[in-house]
Amino acid sequence: MSADVRKKGNKLPFTKYLEGELGRIAEIVSEVERELEIKKLHKVLKSKGRDITLRTLNSQLKTIRDEHLKEVSGEINEKKHYDMNFRRLVDIVNNKGKVQFLVKIGDKLKLKDSVKIKGKICYPPPIMPPNLLLPKAEEVLRYYKTDSDSKLYDDLISHHRGISELPSDKYYILLAAWDFHTYLLEKCFYSPILWLYAIPGRGKSRTGKGCIYVAYRGLHVESLREAHLFRWADYFKASLLLDIANISKKAKHENSEDILLQRFEKGATVTRVQHPEKGAFLDMVYYDIFGATIAATNEPLDGIINSRAIQITMPESDKIFEEDLSPEKYLDLKERLTAFRARNMYKRLPTRSKPVQGRLGDIIKPLLQMIALVKPEEEKKFLELVSQIQKERSSEEKQSTEVVVLKTILSLENTVKNGLLPIKTITKIYNTNLDQKFATGERRVGHITKKLGFKKHHGEKGANVVWNDSLIQKLKHRFDIRDKEIKKISFS
Repeated sequence: MSADVRKKGNKLPFTKYLEGELGRIAEIVSEVERELEIKKLHKVLKSKGRDITLRTLNSQLKTIRDEHLKEVSGEINEKKHYDMNFRRLVDIVNNKGKVQFLVKIGDKLKLKDSVKIKGKICYPPPIMPPNLLLPKAEEVLRYYKTDSDSKLYDDLISHHRGISELPSDKYYILLAAWDFHTYLLEKCFYSPILWLYAIPGRGKSRTGKGCIYVAYRGLHVESLREAHLFRWADYFKASLLLDIANISKKAKHENSEDILLQRFEKGATVTRVQHPEKGAFLDMVYYDIFGATIAATNEPLDGIINSRAIQITMPESDKIFEEDLSPEKYLDLKERLTAFRARNMYKRLPTRSKPVQGRLGDIIKPLLQMIALVKPEEEKKFLELVSQIQKERSSEEKQSTEVVVLKTILSLENTVKNGLLPIKTITKIYNTNLDQKFATGERRVGHITKKLGFKKHHGEKGANVVWNDSLIQKLKHRFDIRDKEIKKISFS
């Protein structure tokens, strides 16, 4: 912002100058950027001897902003169409206080006030989330030509090292890969939920902010209201940091559990009945909720959500991190990542196989592809981390109720008669080493055996599990159960 208050050699009247500056700032979409600009204006006025408090300036700005929003509201309802997700769009950017589309046509980047989509003229949204800071257009254009993906990777590693302590050095590779994948998410079929888990005071929120402040359209949110999640996901395609205690319980309470469960997979939609008065077929609305997610919580995630997440257990640390975190401090990295998106948005990702079996392999693969794209020499270290994560997950699974029930079934192999094993027997042996208050009933054990894939047979003396050698071998492989772990039981 210029401090010059002259016009054609003559002094511009102060009131006109102030109105013009406040009007310009009022039209800035991002609340963060408006705050920065009003503080700059206050400093300029103070240097010119104008005794106007920041509070007064904010009050005047609010009045102008309210009038501006009334005008915008009329345009939204009557005239204009808004969009921020279409082919060729790099992102919405701040071009010297003006919000514009940055699009890529061939190898060229161009700034546009509007675009034509399916016969409609569309504009950038006039209202943005208050904590979403837009990259500066001139910086993105500069980095598009001068920056390199490899150098950016190195600087992201340094960025994360400087603000948080993780369980090992290899986890910084994981965070950097996650940062990159948020900018090419349309090329990925899965996006792992990063689950930052620990007791209070170990830097979960700080680590999450370090990611979300550089992520593509990153938003730090403390609400699980489904109306908000729908719009952040469907309208903004935002990356979300969910900094919420007891997240699974609150998701159920807010009726947003299905949104969290499906955000990890491309093509997943969530349905809600929004217009019952319109009748069959027309009453339903389908929301695209695929997006990058971080969850910071000191409570365990629900088992189903957990399978879609990569857990990072934050260690106890004696390091002191002096730097306060704010979106504007890391705008430079965000601008470089936006330029990274522009350079790579038309490229195919490197082909890589799933590094491990199952759901973990699905959600890890896009991060492996990012490493292969920007820093292939780091793939070996990353795969070592993946192997470690797989072992930890396998160890946790072995303590689950399902695996303990399976081991109980395996221990009773010698008691099987005519291919049947009574659920009553399984339940009795399962409960043998448990405190009575933790004992499990036959009905629940029956549900667990069904979940594992066993078929039931109902006889005169109750329900039985049908012994299935093929299924058992697959389950033993799935949960890495060795024969030596099983102590066989026989009844005389």
